[in-house]
Amino acid sequence: MKEQLMKELKQAMKEKDVLKKGLLQLLIAGIKNEEIKEKRELTKDEQLTVIKRELKQTKDSLEQAVNADRKDIAEEQRKKIKILETFLPKFLTESEILEVLKSKGAVKGMNKGQLIGMVMKEHKSEVDGALSLIHISEPTRRSYISY
Repeated sequence: MKEQLMKELKQAMKEKDVLKKGLLQLLIAGIKNEEIKEKRELTKDEQLTVIKRELKQTKDSLEQAVNADRKDIAEEQRKKIKILETFLPKFLTESEILEVLKSKGAVKGMNKGQLIGMVMKEHKSEVDGALSLIHISEPTRRSYISY
């Protein structure tokens, strides 16, 4: 992941894309800071966590810009979000989540935590834990979860 960010940074510098260059420098610095803090190289999942954190902050900034009616800042934040999302893996679809649940032996009556755990165990970077079951339609959820 870090290598990909460095490659993208070089490309942004060649293209003189100031916004992308600044964002990539911020991500690389964030990853390096975490590595210094942890005193080791970060795993791919840990690097993705840094990117997700920056995405969350950028979305918060977008919301504040929209509330303050700052169209210029809002547009810049939208561009940053698009760039950040290119580095995140695609989330599992509903059918892919259902396949994981079936293959792990999910049965009716299990609680949400158990189901999320089944999916997260092997697909952490492809699912957002709290949101993974939101991607599953209500009727399907009812067939697995007892409320």
